[in-house]
Amino acid sequence: MDLALRVLGDLEVVSTTDPVPSNLRRLISPRQPHDRRIGRAWFAASRRWLHRGTITAQTGVAQLPAASVRVVGISVKQTGPIMRVVELGIGCLVLVGGLALCEPARALDPAAAPPADASPVEFFREGTKAYFAGDKAKAVDAYGFAADLGHPVAQWKLGRMYQDGDGVAENDLKAFELFSEVANAHADDAPQSPQAPFLASAFVQLGTYYLNGIQDSAIEPNVTRARELYTYAASYFGDADAQFQLARLYLEVAPEERDPKLAARWLKLAAKKGHHGAQAMLGQMLVEGNGVKRNVVAGLMWLTVARSNAPVEDDWIREEQEQAFSLASEKERRKATEMAEAWISTNGN
Repeated sequence: MDLALRVLGDLEVVSTTDPVPSNLRRLISPRQPHDRRIGRAWFAASRRWLHRGTITAQTGVAQLPAASVRVVGISVKQTGPIMRVVELGIGCLVLVGGLALCEPARALDPAAAPPADASPVEFFREGTKAYFAGDKAKAVDAYGFAADLGHPVAQWKLGRMYQDGDGVAENDLKAFELFSEVANAHADDAPQSPQAPFLASAFVQLGTYYLNGIQDSAIEPNVTRARELYTYAASYFGDADAQFQLARLYLEVAPEERDPKLAARWLKLAAKKGHHGAQAMLGQMLVEGNGVKRNVVAGLMWLTVARSNAPVEDDWIREEQEQAFSLASEKERRKATEMAEAWISTNGN
């Protein structure tokens, strides 16, 4: 089949008559000679293979004669040398200028892969099954295929794996790119949709990357951009973690930009949704009268609720609650405890 199209600006994607990987074969049809989806899928596949280290075109690689490499179905030309996605038994490689630049790498086991006509949802399920079975390598492969086909939760999960170094080498820039794909494509999805929490989380992760920057990359600290991303997730999706991060931003930025009252409003919204960090920080502000009217009972109540919800490693919450409890009067302690117990009984967290 001959197919040529232009996608993503100057990127030209051309498929050949060589065998096509089974998971992408179904995307190419004579009835769809100019489908942008095909170009995106091919380009995303080659980019994903580069990202996860199964193909290399930089340093520390071996060079093989072109004759020893079999092209499997795509060439990508982008203002530079021609690159061809190739297959050489042990994995996927890149053919550049007649030489294969490669490193020994694992390939996706065809026997273990989902069928050729698998949907993004099926790839995602396969990845999730592998992930919880402890097979992180297989999970990355399956999530990668689902992500390449536009599955937002797979993109988010793969981003978190790169962010945390969970089954792959930690790489914040790759995580940033995956979270950006989610945010760019799904910013207007319904806040009530099942995938909304993951979409909101992608905005939060991007906000944090902009807040701190990414070392050795073009992503530099940008508080304004971070605030915009947190605000969008906090207001449109109503995400508790975004509300918490936005509140922290209003408390911890330069003095002339601090807004404790606005921070307290966002903290209260997140606290009511069970966010233990927001509950504790709101409690601190109320106990100390930090930018808000002092209310020891309400502050101690929120600190007590937060302590009951917080994981063991959050020692600061336990310490703040114990300090506030020790300084409160007996009447304040009793009232705050009653309020905390009533809240937990009604809301669970």
